[in-house]
Amino acid sequence: AKPYGRFSFTIKCFPDAGNYSDLEGPPAVYSFDYPLEYCPTPTIKPIIRPKDEPLNLKISLEELPDAPAGHRYEIEVASDSDFSNGLDRRTLEGNELDTVMTGRVPEEAHYVRIRMIGPEDDATIIASYWTDTVMIEAQPKPAPPPNPLP
Repeated sequence: AKPYGRFSFTIKCFPDAGNYSDLEGPPAVYSFDYPLEYCPTPTIKPIIRPKDEPLNLKISLEELPDAPAGHRYEIEVASDSDFSNGLDRRTLEGNELDTVMTGRVPEEAHYVRIRMIGPEDDATIIASYWTDTVMIEAQPKPAPPPNPLP
């Protein structure tokens, strides 16, 4: 199935060649609507940059009781608020509520957004809205060690 919500079918009956006793029937149009289910927008716990691992961002989600079966989470982290620079994308299964995005330069600001999506290849479940963008501020560059030479 393609990811469309409605399909239309036209059915028309007509007699076989040589059958002169039956008449051609009028066309009948039927429509089929996929049962559409919407994902709720996920709730994010505070995103942290662990002190002992400044290249990582720890992202945690709250479990939602009204999430559709087989749901997943799509996470995007970028270096700009338009999500066009330094983009890192990850998909988590619905039972995974924590992840660590690695390789993020601590001296850069990072922008994070998350949405809930349905199971792979399932057009009946509509993705949620993106969460509000969360900005993780850049950390100041550490001061260089003092020069021991006079």
